[in-house]
Amino acid sequence: MKLKESLLFKKIAINDIVLLLLVVVIIVAFGLINSQFLQVSNLVQYLNSGVVLAFLTFGLSVTIITGNFDYSIGAMTSFGTVLMAMLMSNGVNMVLSLIFTFILMLALGALNGVVVGYLKIPGMLATLGTSSLIYGVSLVLTKGQAINAGNDTYLFFGKSDLGALPFGLIFLFVVLIVSMLFMHKTKVGRRIYLVGASPKAAEFSGISYFKQVMIAHMFSATMCFSGALVLGSKMASGRADVADTYVLQAVTASVLEV
Repeated sequence: MKLKESLLFKKIAINDIVLLLLVVVIIVAFGLINSQFLQVSNLVQYLNSGVVLAFLTFGLSVTIITGNFDYSIGAMTSFGTVLMAMLMSNGVNMVLSLIFTFILMLALGALNGVVVGYLKIPGMLATLGTSSLIYGVSLVLTKGQAINAGNDTYLFFGKSDLGALPFGLIFLFVVLIVSMLFMHKTKVGRRIYLVGASPKAAEFSGISYFKQVMIAHMFSATMCFSGALVLGSKMASGRADVADTYVLQAVTASVLEV
């Protein structure tokens, strides 16, 4: 078991190095084509534009690691922007709005975990269903229109800078570091890898498949909330379909990453 685990993590490390080298090659190539591309301010803005996509990719990747899939990331992120904007536009305190939205999105992630992990419905099919459900709720709440958040403080998460870097980018780096520590240095994270590598072996080792799938989908929901926080703040509003365009990009990035 330890040998398999060691080989699995070694393979993951090699994939990360290859992707990092590919990014470096692309940056150098564009820099040679246009020298202005390598300006620090331009690179920072380029990275900042990918913050929401990165959050959704993190969440989706963890569910893929378990051998499943979370198609609901787009609908859930959009729902997060809608709910936060609706609560704040109706006079609810911003902090309470964020906490309530986070808890509800965790519950939706747990719902995905139950359907996939306990009922054993294939992840793609199950989350396609919950995605349609969540999208439908968002459409009913918004009547197909964007909802203005009406809270200037809310704009901080998507439009403010801390020093030379946008808050969203700093937030992403912090979440990335915490996520990597969670996945690579904790028992729960390593069990998620093992469940994905061999569900039967994990079961014989006393590792609950249902529990790990539940954790993976709740982690995905947490990443969707983080993406919704930054995206909704940038727009100062919420919309039922605002994150739909990120889904295919997140799937591509997750497949390459995993």
